[in-house]
Amino acid sequence: QDSNSHLKDLDNSILAAVKGQLVETNRPKPTIDSYKLTLKSLEKSFFDFFLYAYELEEKLEIPGLTDRISEVMTNDELTSQEKFLQYSKFQKEVLLKSAELDYKLSDDELTTAQQILENPKNYKPKSPITGSMITEWHNHLKTQLDNKKTRDMHKNRLELLSDWLTEEGESLNFDGIHRFLSTLPQARKTRSNYLWSCREFWKWACKYSLIFRGQFADKQNPFLGHSLPKAGRAAGESYIPFSQEELESLHKLAKTKDQELANLIAFAAYTGARLEEIGRISLETTVFDKYGKPISFKINQSKTESGIREVPIHSKLTPLYKELTHGASANNGYLFKGGNNKYDNRMDALGKRFGRLKKAKG
Repeated sequence: QDSNSHLKDLDNSILAAVKGQLVETNRPKPTIDSYKLTLKSLEKSFFDFFLYAYELEEKLEIPGLTDRISEVMTNDELTSQEKFLQYSKFQKEVLLKSAELDYKLSDDELTTAQQILENPKNYKPKSPITGSMITEWHNHLKTQLDNKKTRDMHKNRLELLSDWLTEEGESLNFDGIHRFLSTLPQARKTRSNYLWSCREFWKWACKYSLIFRGQFADKQNPFLGHSLPKAGRAAGESYIPFSQEELESLHKLAKTKDQELANLIAFAAYTGARLEEIGRISLETTVFDKYGKPISFKINQSKTESGIREVPIHSKLTPLYKELTHGASANNGYLFKGGNNKYDNRMDALGKRFGRLKKAKG
């Protein structure tokens, strides 16, 4: 934006000079002495100009910049207007190279900068949240979050926002983010999670991304202060506990179709453990009494720190628990067979089977 403004000011000055418009109105008539002073001043200006051009050529690594400028200046076949147009091209070249070095632009960003300089009016702004920035932030999250799924969800949310900003030509400000939130499902939790991911990105980008910091460090965080639904379905109150009657009905249905799923339902009902916590119960995490009877199991890996605990085994669960320990050797020591998805979750498939079961039951 500053570069475009600078070019506009320069063009106005050039046009004024070409048209012979004088800034001073009551200028005295020229004399021999005033001509000498003007020539001396012009000589110094040319010297300073070439000195500056040499410095730019060396600093920005633009081969032959000074020679090309000199060639245009000494070409008597070119009109003044043609010369000024050439100087404008030189200036754009210098601005582009300067931006490339100062902000370490990627090839895509360099192409974008060139498009802006060539035709700023027809250029459609792209999201300031670039793909390379998201990738760099995602790598940073590996040092902050152990859970790969959480890291990937952060990344996916930022990519969706960035794509929307580009497609809609929206600005990254409070109003733009308000409009973006309106495109998401109404559930409070969904929108809250998007704002959480975006706030984390904003903090990182304003600290570690040179380009982003230059654009937004002095701006208000656009992801703060948004009102989210507090009541009704939009508030995200979608998790309703099963009644005992519903639970027993699901367990009974599972026993006729999927014994492994029936076992999972029983473990969930009598332990209160999460799906993946149950999937990681093994002979190694089971506590036996001196008679070899399982009396509790330890949860060493959980979604939250408070989830790390030891769970006593309910007397009604003990027979099934003992039965599953006998077949654990076939499952690498785990009570449930399970498997591993890309997030290292063992019970993903079994959890989906439960989803299909409850839908079948209505």
